[in-house]
Amino acid sequence: MRAFRFRLESVARVRQLQERLAAEQLALATRELRAAQARCDDIRAATKQLTFPEGPSQMAALLWVHDQSARLSDLLRQREAQAAQAEAGADRARGAWLEAERRCRALRRLEERKRERWQLDADRADGAELDDMATVRFGIRDGVR
Repeated sequence: MRAFRFRLESVARVRQLQERLAAEQLALATRELRAAQARCDDIRAATKQLTFPEGPSQMAALLWVHDQSARLSDLLRQREAQAAQAEAGADRARGAWLEAERRCRALRRLEERKRERWQLDADRADGAELDDMATVRFGIRDGVR
């Protein structure tokens, strides 16, 4: 009996590598997205901590808080734009991984069907061989008697 050989095995290996690469790229893109979101959260927290001085204050202190608030607001807009880009990148990476995973899964199903068909054929061949051996064995005994 010959061993099972999947003819598209090299294609399956390439697709598995593509899937693994896409999964790694998705992990990197997701990590980048989370880092960008964390930077935005940090800026928001810093903005919430800014307070105007209470009571009589110098104008310089009020201007400093106002300027600091404006700088944080500008920085937050920049970081939110970067987070949006990171989110778009993560979405693209997720789409690429899903496509690679789908293609890999299709090849695995094809290999499973081929293996099942091969197993059925091998079982039939084994059964036929056993039947032939039994027929030959009992046929010779009947002829000798």
